[in-house]
Amino acid sequence: MAITTAEYAEDLNRFLSELPRNVQEINKTLALYSIPLIKKRIRNQGVLGDGTSLGKYSERPISPGYFIGTGLKGADDKMKVYLKQQKKAGLPELISYKKFRELNNRPTDHVTLSLSNETLDDISISSNVIFNGNVVTTIESKNSKSKDVVNKKGKKTGTVGTGDVLDQLGEKYGDILSLTKQEEKDLAEVFDEEIQDLINKYL
Repeated sequence: MAITTAEYAEDLNRFLSELPRNVQEINKTLALYSIPLIKKRIRNQGVLGDGTSLGKYSERPISPGYFIGTGLKGADDKMKVYLKQQKKAGLPELISYKKFRELNNRPTDHVTLSLSNETLDDISISSNVIFNGNVVTTIESKNSKSKDVVNKKGKKTGTVGTGDVLDQLGEKYGDILSLTKQEEKDLAEVFDEEIQDLINKYL
């Protein structure tokens, strides 16, 4: 059915006036989709959005004190058994981080930035606001959990939040939350489709 110029102008004005709010919802949906995408890539492939490899876990033996009480359930007992085996074999009672991860039944073929998964699982949308007509959606750590920091003797020296851990990982490796070119392309296509749906709805 044909519409008049005035009716079209009215629809257009309504489309434009409600566009920021609608884009805000689209951004939220895309952000919620991108977070597990990023985490899956890091855990499964060990690479950042720009293709940089996170590398391998260290095999350098260090004091087991650094790991006491920091692993998953049963890890300390497994470590004690391992250290006894080392001593019995006439080897230093030391353990590498790679071996520590193995005792925790965690992947060791590449860096995954995950042991308990708390740091990556604490990533979420921290804000999704309309500012000066622009929609700004921020993804970062909620910093809602903390873990103990211990020295080589196993003595607690403080605590660190998941947000602090993510910041430290960013300083060491780069932009943890970056997307690959393909991921950006896929999200852009979804965004365009959502905008087209809005155009069809209003106009």
